[in-house]
Amino acid sequence: MSKNNIVIIGDSIGLPFGYAPSTRITNLAFALESNNASVEVILVKPSEPIHEVKNENAYGTIRNIKFQYSGGNTTHSSSWLGRRWQAFVGFFNAFLYLFNQRKAIKTVVIYSRNIEVIAPICVLCKLLKIKTVLELCEWPVTQFTSGWFSSLKKKLFCKYALAMCDGVIYISTYINNCIVNYEHQAVKEIAKFHLPILCDATEFEFTNTCFDEKSPQPYFLYCGNLSYKELIQKTMECMKLVFDKYPQYRLIIAGSSDDPTCRKDILTLVEKLNLSDKVKLTGFVSRKDLIELYKSAFCLILPLENDDLSNARFPTKLSEYLLSGRPVVVNGVGEIPKHLKDAISAYIPKDDSAADLANSAIDVINSPQKAQRVGLKGRQVALHDFNYKTYQLKLSKWICKL
Repeated sequence: MSKNNIVIIGDSIGLPFGYAPSTRITNLAFALESNNASVEVILVKPSEPIHEVKNENAYGTIRNIKFQYSGGNTTHSSSWLGRRWQAFVGFFNAFLYLFNQRKAIKTVVIYSRNIEVIAPICVLCKLLKIKTVLELCEWPVTQFTSGWFSSLKKKLFCKYALAMCDGVIYISTYINNCIVNYEHQAVKEIAKFHLPILCDATEFEFTNTCFDEKSPQPYFLYCGNLSYKELIQKTMECMKLVFDKYPQYRLIIAGSSDDPTCRKDILTLVEKLNLSDKVKLTGFVSRKDLIELYKSAFCLILPLENDDLSNARFPTKLSEYLLSGRPVVVNGVGEIPKHLKDAISAYIPKDDSAADLANSAIDVINSPQKAQRVGLKGRQVALHDFNYKTYQLKLSKWICKL
């Protein structure tokens, strides 16, 4: 490696194909890359469930960004002992790499919500005199907890992770407030950099004519992990109200889940709502096909609850929705009102009910020309506010000052 390099270390994040964390870590790498620094991504744990392998190669390149699964394997072992061994090998090889490249590496950016991943990396980097930055696009205690051990790990993260790192990249005001609270309690100032959701404009070759206005079955699109079952349920309840007035429309749900029961639960809900002929689940789709789905949709829909989870995070897919140039219906929670205005750059329901979501969707249907203008304005917001190139110089300077 050459001088002044940056390594991003993540745990179970799929590359080059995956969900929001994959997109976030890729665009973060693009934003960190500059003329006097190169970026490499190391994933210390496999990302792929046995039933659905999206990434088969443990080594690769995304444009100029090299990535590797340091354990040499992308797929989870079927046994508990096998997974523990995979984690050990992944950590050992990552640590060995950091040690061997310690003179060239300036900064390690950690993308993980697991204290057992963050702590050993920070300890090693302090010994090697490498700066560490924690990337925070979520706040763990706001997320769903499956048991007491998971809850304990999240609490330990929120209590100790900030103390271990030299700087923090944060995505929202909610997370910044959590950091400020920690600073007051610890009587310690933390170097912070605000980095909102990011997009790569070069992925979207833009044209106004992607959507076929004469299509006999125009579709609304929801894209996301199928584990967000409550949001998907709200989307379907919203669309049922739309279909009652405009039966020619349909809903496409693009995404999958590591948990195969999620798809079964959603299909059960589709049948319960009598939407079998209106709703299509695509499963996981390639990046190229996903972008075409965005651009060819009549409207893109993103329901969010007004809760701590939505206030803390900032959905990556919103930047891609907007970049497509198609009209977007999204709830105005968290960071969203800072960037988008109702009926100008997006359609923002008055509250987070399925009925209000449906009213906004119907507004798109009733005024297609206005919706076209709103979609184009939303694209301009994405290009200005969320393009990773917007932050490249400032982020590089911040990293150098740590």
